[in-house]
Amino acid sequence: FGSSPATTSCRPVRALCAMVVGVADVAAAVTLEGLGELRGETVEGVARFLNVPFAAPPIGRLRWCPPQPPAPWAQPRENPRELAQCPQPDQPGPAQTLPGHILRSSEDCLVLNVFTPAGVLPAAAATAEAGEELLPVVFYIHGGGGKLNCCHSPNFSGQALAGRERLCHVAANYRLGVFGFLAHPALSEEDKTSAEALAEGEEALAGSGNYAVLDLLAALRWVQRHIASFGGDPGNVTIWGLSSGAQYVCTLLASPPAAGLFHRAMVQSCVDLSNIRKLRGSCDIWLGLSAEDWGVELGARMGCQRGTGPEGAKHQLAAMRALSAEKIVDCSYEEEAMDCYEAATDSRWGNSTASGSGMRSVRPCSSAEAVLRRGGFHRVPVLLGYTEEDGLGKIELEHTMFAESDVTDAKGLDVLLRREFGAAGERARAVYPHTAKPKAAVRRVNSALGDLSKDLWYEAATWCMADALAAAERAAPVFLYCFTQKLPIVSRGRLVGGSFHGADMGFWSGLDSRAGKLGSTMLHYLANFARSGDPNGKGLPNWPAHEPGCGRFLALGPKLGVCQRTEAAAARHALVVGEYFGRRLPAQDAEPPEEGSPRGPAKRRRTGNPAKEDGGT
Repeated sequence: FGSSPATTSCRPVRALCAMVVGVADVAAAVTLEGLGELRGETVEGVARFLNVPFAAPPIGRLRWCPPQPPAPWAQPRENPRELAQCPQPDQPGPAQTLPGHILRSSEDCLVLNVFTPAGVLPAAAATAEAGEELLPVVFYIHGGGGKLNCCHSPNFSGQALAGRERLCHVAANYRLGVFGFLAHPALSEEDKTSAEALAEGEEALAGSGNYAVLDLLAALRWVQRHIASFGGDPGNVTIWGLSSGAQYVCTLLASPPAAGLFHRAMVQSCVDLSNIRKLRGSCDIWLGLSAEDWGVELGARMGCQRGTGPEGAKHQLAAMRALSAEKIVDCSYEEEAMDCYEAATDSRWGNSTASGSGMRSVRPCSSAEAVLRRGGFHRVPVLLGYTEEDGLGKIELEHTMFAESDVTDAKGLDVLLRREFGAAGERARAVYPHTAKPKAAVRRVNSALGDLSKDLWYEAATWCMADALAAAERAAPVFLYCFTQKLPIVSRGRLVGGSFHGADMGFWSGLDSRAGKLGSTMLHYLANFARSGDPNGKGLPNWPAHEPGCGRFLALGPKLGVCQRTEAAAARHALVVGEYFGRRLPAQDAEPPEEGSPRGPAKRRRTGNPAKEDGGT
């Protein structure tokens, strides 16, 4: 994948090939204008094109630079046995990937996969030229806390969506961890000086730290240019993310350069309200350092000391670029908090020269909350939700985000609530009830911790976002769900069950053998939403659009239907949004995206998911 041991990793990854879904029987081929020919394979009526480059390898001088266009190839590209994943820490046990393939870590990782019904390929080019109906496109963004996983997992391939629902499915890699989110004074200076056409007075907006987001924008632009060759409709693209992938969906909803690149959005288990970093100035609330200061500190941990002034920063950055990817992974993940892997504020989303995208210099959002407050988001239909026990991980079902906080009794919970909610600590004790009675203490404390965990990370923020989107001027439809199906898993050597974080992934994708009728229903909902922006359809239980303050949601589980949020849940959500997020959000407001954000696709369609799941937080 790479060209130099000093700039790219060729560390092999143990891969456990999933059970073969089908046998590749027919070759599939497309030609991409300006790039070259692709030769994929057909599996059970679905054409697969794997490891397709959408950007040049970000190695050497291009490490920590906006993505550049891919170079054309002279010979046909076939699906390789080795699929690229971005450099990341080793995980216990074998990694899963598509049948017949293995994973290899490399900085040459900016690739994507396309799954599309094989029958559309022979006439795809002619269909596009004739302006006839094309297939809706689903663009999936994997999770993993911004530092794990890749687009090649069998658990969120497009086999079912393409084969059973006749959609075109795309999943793309993006740079992870320090490779995707490093902010540094020298990088911000490069960004400023490389933009030759900056508008007057906007030089101060130059910045760094958003390379992963820029990668996703580059992949979406690739879809606009080339997806019609696969039978997909560039005018009908749904972006969909799970966990941290859902955070990036929120970022794209608020990103001005994303205008016109997608037309619907699905936010699955993780609304990003306050997980941002300040590029400079005020300190990050988690690390005690601004994003740029953390980049300098991280360089020192790698053995690259910074000298004085701008020249010293340049020398440190050059030394960091000369390090191997393995060295960077080993140094950067040892002590970093997950919150390092968030977009940096006070930073542009890219510039016309460095990114080759033609986008002008723009001010980004400061946070999803600020964008919601200002109404500065793209008006597209949104489907969003969470699982009933989203604060629990698949691997350790009984652990919450506070598993290492030593909270074992009511007194410890009191201390935790006062720390997290400050002056509202007493109110928090009321909405997260517990008791000091010895026999009940552990059970009630664990229950309160579970509620607090899911509220802070998933549930409360999701309701906040749903209300804000639905209440906005010129609002597009919003659809809210809660997945309540409990799945059996083994935790601590015993069989337990729960609707844990990511449990719904295989139901939405149609790839979980346990999904049954509920999975078929959810797959139909998703496909209908991708086609029209409305999940409802013939034979499906009605899913009403969300109304601000109504408290209604669709329960997806043994009892499928519309439910009402309880008063206790509403009280918890109000506390978390008003006090927890309110104490942590910066004062900076967001600039809204440009007018003319996409509202819907042209009618040119054919008739006719440590990682807590395979996309984890």
